Amino acid sequence: MLADIHYAPLLEHITAPQKAQIEQFAELLMDEAMPAGFIGDCSKAELYLRHIFDAILPASASESRATFPLLHEHPLEVFDLGAGAGLPSLPLAILFPQHRFHLLDAQEKRCRFAESAARRVGLTNAKVYHGVVQDFRKKYPSAPAADIVIFRAFRKILAALELSLHVLRNPQGGAAGAAYPKVLYWRSQSVPFSATGLARVADLGYETDIFVKFASAAEILPRGLYTFSRRRAAKPGFPRSWKKISNDKLVETES
Repeated sequence: MLADIHYAPLLEHITAPQKAQIEQFAELLMDEAMPAGFIGDCSKAELYLRHIFDAILPASASESRATFPLLHEHPLEVFDLGAGAGLPSLPLAILFPQHRFHLLDAQEKRCRFAESAARRVGLTNAKVYHGVVQDFRKKYPSAPAADIVIFRAFRKILAALELSLHVLRNPQGGAAGAAYPKVLYWRSQSVPFSATGLARVADLGYETDIFVKFASAAEILPRGLYTFSRRRAAKPGFPRSWKKISNDKLVETES
């Protein structure tokens, strides 16, 4: 249970109803998602640390309370690409009911589980889509553009930034106070970007806002969070096809 995680900021920022919803979702992960292979086998204690605590750590840690974009009160469109069983998006949707969460995954069975879990937990701010991000706009033309894209365990960092361009809104416009759309990338350590890698980040239209290392939780779960802002349009030719991205040596080495 959440109370078994000895991290003081965690429960300070979670209401009793939210705690109950999160623990109900954790039970669904344990009883249904794990046997189906949607998450790896682990004990209940490990599940709470590796999946639940990991998902919501940026929302509670002192290191990110001033910078975590979801703490914004105005409604935002948040996309989780490769959402799988609903991590990190469904725990975050519980904590931030003012935002709308859009979960995209290529595996239909995982989508069905995430959709069922959201309904059973009582979420009304989560929508699940089956498909790949490259085809998202063709398949779901009426879906909104993303203010925020989140990645926890999907693709390598340059690939994730490039794929995000398929759903992120243009740098101008959007919710009040959200001047630039952002990509949030869960990661244990910062990336030792080369000059070429940094140039690619810029070519995709991004600037690195910050990498936060959660030192306050290091003894529990070593973790950090990148925040990238889409400041300008990508250079011509981006985003590329998935075949070109996957064959790009730079994508493989800058990780």
